[in-house]
Amino acid sequence: MLTRFVFMLALAPTLAFADKNFEVGTGATYDCGDDPVVNIMIGKGTYTFTGACKQVNLNGGNITLTVDDVEELNVNGASNTVKAGELGALHRCDATR
Repeated sequence: MLTRFVFMLALAPTLAFADKNFEVGTGATYDCGDDPVVNIMIGKGTYTFTGACKQVNLNGGNITLTVDDVEELNVNGASNTVKAGELGALHRCDATR
């Protein structure tokens, strides 16, 4: 029993810092209070993020993103629309350069 507890305790920090990934679907509504780092890895969708996001990484095209508050937004893809209430830093990656 003690071995199982130590093993679970060793994994706890790893599990607590996992990012939220969106890799399938056409959109979602998500509360960044559950996990403040979010990755969108698919195109053609509508996403709404509430709460305070630490980092949002958008890797796809034709995305509509509405976010209440984001510390760092990284956009990689074409024809994206972003509406942000509060925006700390915006980084745009362009593969055609």
